[in-house]
Amino acid sequence: MLPFLFLYATSALALQAPAGWTPQGEDRALLDPSNPTKGELREYVVPNGTGIADELVRTLSAKGVQASIVSERNGMITLQTNDSRVIQARASVAEGKAKWYLVLASPEATKSLDANALLTSLQARIPVNLAWGGEIEVLAGGGDGSLWGTAGASKPSWSVGDREPEWLVDASLYGFWRGQLETVNGYIDVKLRLDANGRVRMERISTDGRMNVSEGTWGTHDEELRLAWYASEPLVTSYRLGKQTLILTLDDRTVEMQRKE
Repeated sequence: MLPFLFLYATSALALQAPAGWTPQGEDRALLDPSNPTKGELREYVVPNGTGIADELVRTLSAKGVQASIVSERNGMITLQTNDSRVIQARASVAEGKAKWYLVLASPEATKSLDANALLTSLQARIPVNLAWGGEIEVLAGGGDGSLWGTAGASKPSWSVGDREPEWLVDASLYGFWRGQLETVNGYIDVKLRLDANGRVRMERISTDGRMNVSEGTWGTHDEELRLAWYASEPLVTSYRLGKQTLILTLDDRTVEMQRKE
């Protein structure tokens, strides 16, 4: 069996730390090297990874960090370490591997960090559409202050502005879903499969047994689910996720789908 640390190796490419963050090796950066609890960035690559939360827990454990899952929402996974630090993480799954980006900080420092914007920028590799706003304050960090270390302020400062939506695969939606769609001719069965690699397959089965199959890619952004079909226009719908239910809109009708093992 291969050593556990080998299975959860870091990226061959160095972490591209944002302005104001100080690199600490290839896969780690600190907001303030004199006080790591103010903010720490990490990047992990998991070969054959799926981007699910348990995978991140195992990866952290292999790196000597014990953490438990606090919440999962819209692709953002929040954990707490045994030493009470907060971890916020996102994963991108492509080309047979999962790439994890993490922000670690003390509970107090977490309040001042816009982890969502930071993680999104790391996934994109470059910041997009920075705008001058009035609700963000740049905090001191590294040598020149961090663009991404932010807190409420009364004076103008840099913040993340409007951007084209970035559709990210949300681990909480992975799996098989089944529901019924009401039509003028009665109900049809709908089967939806959302894969960790970003692929989607939908089967619509009419009462006479005819099946219509659509395949493509999927992603989420701000409570919206995008199904980008290969053979037709993409479908963008709002969605609500319960413990075992996924509610979305198909053909202008609300469909409640149940998770199937």
